[in-house]
Amino acid sequence: MEKTVSQQGAYVFRKRKPGKKLTAAENEYDKALAKIRIRVEHAMRRVMAFRMLGDRYRNPWRKYAIIHDIVCGLVNIMRLWERAET
Repeated sequence: MEKTVSQQGAYVFRKRKPGKKLTAAENEYDKALAKIRIRVEHAMRRVMAFRMLGDRYRNPWRKYAIIHDIVCGLVNIMRLWERAET
């Protein structure tokens, strides 16, 4: 049997019903969720900028975890350098 999104533990945006408005609490929830979502999407964009992970993976699968860790480490170092420059 297939689970719904809320049963899988995922966070979803509240949708407005036709002819009604969202409450203030629902708007705040959506804003907080959007802030988290955009940070995650930006982090994924930085990782995918490396062609090793952004395109089709062409190396042996036994090396995938190592390469993934190296790329994520490089992305973290780049973020630290960006923060240090400002």
